[in-house]
Amino acid sequence: MGIASRHRSLSGYFHHPDTIKLNSLTIERYRAIAHQNGMRGMGAIASTALWESLS
Repeated sequence: MGIASRHRSLSGYFHHPDTIKLNSLTIERYRAIAHQNGMRGMGAIASTALWESLS
C-alpha cells in the first residue's frame, strides 16, 4: 500500500510542469554519478531520497 501510493505520488510530482526541468537535471546528475560508480538502481534510490527531503 505505502510503496504503491508513494510511487504514484512521486511519478505525479516528477511530471509536474513546474518541477520537471529541475528534476530532469537532478535525475541526469544522479544517473551520471550512478554510471560512474557502476551502481544499478542508484538513481531510483537518490530520487526517493530527494523526494523524502522535499516532503
